[in-house]
Amino acid sequence: VERAMQANPTLLTIPESRMTNAQRGEASGLLASTAQEVLRENPIAFVSGHLKGVLRGLQSTEHQFWFQVISGKPWSVAVPKGMLQTVRLGELNQVSRLAVLVWAYFTARQVLGLVALALGTLGLWRTQRAFLVWWAVLVAYVVVLPGPILYERFTLPIVPLLYVGIGCGAQHMFVTLVSRRVTKLKPK
Repeated sequence: VERAMQANPTLLTIPESRMTNAQRGEASGLLASTAQEVLRENPIAFVSGHLKGVLRGLQSTEHQFWFQVISGKPWSVAVPKGMLQTVRLGELNQVSRLAVLVWAYFTARQVLGLVALALGTLGLWRTQRAFLVWWAVLVAYVVVLPGPILYERFTLPIVPLLYVGIGCGAQHMFVTLVSRRVTKLKPK
């Protein structure tokens, strides 16, 4: 916005409620072209910000809720720097064991869900490619497209689709384990 204001300082100082339609269009075009210039000049920062947003959106916040329910303290008081930053700085001993346990449980659960999701995706690729492509496009649209503005609440509509993938992965793992066990038990 500051850069666009340098290009046309008078246009962007007019309150939007007082702008004519022509001025709104001009201001919108000026902001869009300035944003494109900034992105062209800083593609790595754009990709980095986009990926950080996607990862933040996929990060569960359930541990924060349940920690507060169990302990009565807000997560932000117990872990003011955030758990990943606390671990990175080597300050884990300054955080309560309950916070570490709750965070570890929900993180492990999410990692197992993502592994099952990956296996489900592989299983679907072998049997239901058309469905998998439709499913992946829909999930990617909701998860990847928003990028830097993605938060967990925006992914809520696709949670059932993610559970379908996780279920396919769990079913794939179960069938694989059972078929291996049956193969070992068959007499030769």
